[in-house]
Amino acid sequence: EERTRVARRRMLGNIRFIGELFKKQMLSERIMHTCIQKLLSDPENPDEEDVEALCKLLSTIGGQLDHQKAKSHMDAYANRILGLSKNQTLSSRHRFMCQDVLEMRSKGWRMRRKEEGPKKIGDVHKDAQREASNQARGGGP
Repeated sequence: EERTRVARRRMLGNIRFIGELFKKQMLSERIMHTCIQKLLSDPENPDEEDVEALCKLLSTIGGQLDHQKAKSHMDAYANRILGLSKNQTLSSRHRFMCQDVLEMRSKGWRMRRKEEGPKKIGDVHKDAQREASNQARGGGP
């Protein structure tokens, strides 16, 4: 079980890495469409790992990939993802992932909440200073 969890995390990390390479224009749009099509290849019996990878990839690159020239492709992907979001053979977690991707697309590929990465050292110092001044005034953190 631990091994499969590590492999799944690594796979999702690789998917995100591929998306970041595309954002830096190190991979072509055609390659991204091929990846998405591979992940959507079995609509009747979808693999949950493929669905999760698809959602991660589209949440990473959807904004760059969704433009007028690729509209027909993106519309087709959205229709397939809508079907996945209603597929009762998938877990509710994966169905909600699909719904989140569709919602992101409808809102111009903006995330519901900002994904937080590592803080810069200056931000850490500011937070610590703000917290110390709040405590000095008798307030909470």
